[in-house]
Amino acid sequence: MGEVWHARDITLLRAVAVKVLRSEFTDDDTFLARFRVEAQNMASLSHLNIAHVHDYGEAMAEGEHVAYLVMEMVDGQPLSAILAGQERPDTRRVLDILGQTAAGLGAAHSSGVVHRDVKPGNLIVRPDGTVKITDFGISRATDHVPLTRSGMVVGTALYLSPEQAMGRAVTPASDVYALGVVGYECLAGHRPFQAESSVAVALAHVNQDPPPLPNEIPSVIRALVLRAMSKDPADRFSDGDAFAAAIQTVTDEQMSLTQVNRDPVPVPPSEADVPAADDMAAPLADEPTTAEMPAVLAALTSSRFTDTDDPPALSALSRDKPRHRRRLSVLALVAALLVAGAVTFMVTKQPEGAANASGAPTSTGPELVLVDTAAYVGRPIDEVEAELTALGLVVVRNPVEVSGQVLQAAGLQDQPFAQNAVLGTDPAQAEVPPGTSVTVSFAAQAYQPRGGIGSGGGGADNSTPTPTPSATQTQTQTQTPRPRPHPTRTPPPAPTTTPAPSPTPDPTPTPTP
Repeated sequence: MGEVWHARDITLLRAVAVKVLRSEFTDDDTFLARFRVEAQNMASLSHLNIAHVHDYGEAMAEGEHVAYLVMEMVDGQPLSAILAGQERPDTRRVLDILGQTAAGLGAAHSSGVVHRDVKPGNLIVRPDGTVKITDFGISRATDHVPLTRSGMVVGTALYLSPEQAMGRAVTPASDVYALGVVGYECLAGHRPFQAESSVAVALAHVNQDPPPLPNEIPSVIRALVLRAMSKDPADRFSDGDAFAAAIQTVTDEQMSLTQVNRDPVPVPPSEADVPAADDMAAPLADEPTTAEMPAVLAALTSSRFTDTDDPPALSALSRDKPRHRRRLSVLALVAALLVAGAVTFMVTKQPEGAANASGAPTSTGPELVLVDTAAYVGRPIDEVEAELTALGLVVVRNPVEVSGQVLQAAGLQDQPFAQNAVLGTDPAQAEVPPGTSVTVSFAAQAYQPRGGIGSGGGGADNSTPTPTPSATQTQTQTQTPRPRPHPTRTPPPAPTTTPAPSPTPDPTPTPTP
């Protein structure tokens, strides 16, 4: 939905990141309103782990309506780039990343904002280890009227909560699920659900349990992540704060037990040679063996517990935040005061990939969805509607009385059509953003060509019509603004002069002897 530019504030002499709404969306009132909501939601949040917003504006540039959002330049790299590396982060670092992200989401949830698109690409990790949450482009304030239609799916399928995949209302627990999937990917080295299509992945989030995490991960950490990924929102941590508290408790206990193992208390050889198997967790790949916490594990695997009724093992630290975060929160408050005021900036455009290299927040926006009518013709309308809805599109049904002329106009052969079989889509073939309305035309009654059995609306026929072949469009993501085509004026052809025919000379008479 937006492009991220690297810019410089020439008034305060600082580097900033400028997110500009793509030109093809500025004329769409829905996307423009969503972009404004992103600015409002981010501006209302002040937290160490959320990228700060400096300014928002709209202007006319070269006759075009431009909307832009000015944010802090984050010096770091997306978590997605870190995970793409060859070395998997250790459990301590994973817990730290999850804890900071959960704390940032908790601040958003406390302000009534649900992110709805938590994924590694939207988490920037600074060199000092601080995590910044970016891209609230599809976030929603829980007390505002939604900008999406009923049944619309919003979010990235790989990290989509079951309720989002089914088009139901989102809650802070939806962000908890997505962060749980991020944690699973960090620990396992791969995502829990992988398939060839976004629809298949979304259905897996609804119907399948994630594969077990590696055994070398301590059981208490595995239970922590799997609880966050519970199918029922009521079985997860209620919001970011509750998740952060549980993460902090597990982190503190793991660090305490690790220190005990590093400085063991001398015991007689007869006792040291007989460890209690039931009280030991599986050893970490690169860390000392740590003892398991049965009480904490039991609490994490229980169906649920409320914020006011924490289990005994979690209650002591359930709401404590790390001391270093409190110190950094003071710095964040000072920074917020320093950035107040109007921002004047001089923009130097560069591709988003380059912006990421210098630490700009990643903002890929919603991925475009390919609508290809050839993939749906002849299939049942219910099946096609479910598939398009899972892709984030809004389906408009259009029943059609089928005839030979209708099929010819649709570019289809005059052949049998079953009742409720899809005839085509509008648009027929295009890449569109999520939220776009797609009209699906389908047969209101069964159809048989003339001369066939039951001609003119006879019995149902399950034959699948053959659509007119259409070119396959390859979906490509790019952050480089598309150049606007300029009409090319073709010069009129130069007049051709036809030479006049030369006169034919009269034949010379030959004298007769």
